[in-house]
Amino acid sequence: ISRLTNDIMLMRQSVSQVFTGLIKETLSMLALISVMIYQSWQMSVMAVVILFFAILPVYKLGRRMRKIADATQAQLGDFTGQLDATFQGVRVVKAYGAEAYEIERARLTIRQLFKLYYKASRVQSAAAPIVNAAGTSAIAVVIWYGGYGAVHGTTTAGDLLSFIAAMIMAYRPFKTVAGLTTQLSEGMAAAKRFFTVLDQPAEIQNREGAVPLVVSQGEISFEKVSFHYAGGHGGISDVSFHVRRNSTVALVGASGAGKTTIMNLLLRFYEAQAGAIRIDGQDVRDVTIHSLRSAFAFVSQDIVLFDDTVRANIAYGSAGASEAEIIAAAQKANAHEFISQLPHGYDTMIGPSGVKLSGGQRQRLSIARAILKNAPILLLDEATSALDTASERAVQAALEALMQGRTTLVIAHRLSTIQHADCILVLDGGRIADAGTHAELLATSTLYQKLHQLTDAGDIRAAEPVA
Repeated sequence: ISRLTNDIMLMRQSVSQVFTGLIKETLSMLALISVMIYQSWQMSVMAVVILFFAILPVYKLGRRMRKIADATQAQLGDFTGQLDATFQGVRVVKAYGAEAYEIERARLTIRQLFKLYYKASRVQSAAAPIVNAAGTSAIAVVIWYGGYGAVHGTTTAGDLLSFIAAMIMAYRPFKTVAGLTTQLSEGMAAAKRFFTVLDQPAEIQNREGAVPLVVSQGEISFEKVSFHYAGGHGGISDVSFHVRRNSTVALVGASGAGKTTIMNLLLRFYEAQAGAIRIDGQDVRDVTIHSLRSAFAFVSQDIVLFDDTVRANIAYGSAGASEAEIIAAAQKANAHEFISQLPHGYDTMIGPSGVKLSGGQRQRLSIARAILKNAPILLLDEATSALDTASERAVQAALEALMQGRTTLVIAHRLSTIQHADCILVLDGGRIADAGTHAELLATSTLYQKLHQLTDAGDIRAAEPVA
């Protein structure tokens, strides 16, 4: 975030102030140097040679300034992230009485920023004395040489005075350019950080010759798919299954079994390292990313809402949706009633991440968004996890009606929500351990029986992977 705010501000200042100042002052300096050369090229050479010795220290100051500016912006970015995390978790901070700890963390970071800003100020201030010393020396040498020439008749007093006047006038833009150089280094450091992000290629891109996905049946196939995260931890290994048209397949298993990884690979948030994933026989790597993701409606257990109106959040991804369609989606998600009670109804701003709503209300908005998209394939990552019992029943009924005529892949932490699934895949350690209907698995799968018992006691997310 800091690279898109503070760095851009420094780049803007460099362009609007530094570059315009450099152009103006450089042209003035060149014009005055031309006058000096016209008056006496010998004295001009002396002055330029002496001033040249000031260029190297100023250049070194610029390089040092760039390093300091880079460190400052990096520290400022860390501070921005630290503050964001603290504000997001303010309830946890208060609940654990950690206010003093967070204040001390902020104080230490601010001290580091102060030290960096102080160093930057010293570097910027160092350019002026160097240029002053060089300018004074140049004037002294010119007066000595010109005075000697005036005494011996090689030059006139008028020529000497006019040269000194032009030199003094050229000194001001030279000093200004030297000062702007250090500011320019700060802007260049910001530009480097900004373009490092801007030029970073997307990890997942369309293949050459990729074509739009055509969904006719909505069938999904995983064929010996493997994927592991950095370091070889987590992921899935040699996973194969087939989701028939208009059927519902549920994924169950302990945390880390690979359920979410399967959905991430299906949406191409990550690329499969082995095997193939197909939709209606089309390899997802051979179709455009936009058309692939347009075929899915996704409801995650991690609720994502934006600092916008209720209407905008429901219609997110469904540009051109009418008011009636938005309200109908909210009604199916059991959200219309509480939305109508908000201060401005569907025009109510819900704050960053929907902080003005309860957890259940936020989840129902995300479900309404998926309902409105009306995609041929549904991905549900425990979509009713944040709802109370009454709301869960209403939304579950709406989801079951929505799943009719659509291919659905469900991640379940409570087995009661997927008992009627056409097929349940039991994952363990990134592999499919068992598969079948609810009744079949209860009769034949020891792992599923254990998960079912844990469901009766609470939530299978607390389960440990079975060896």
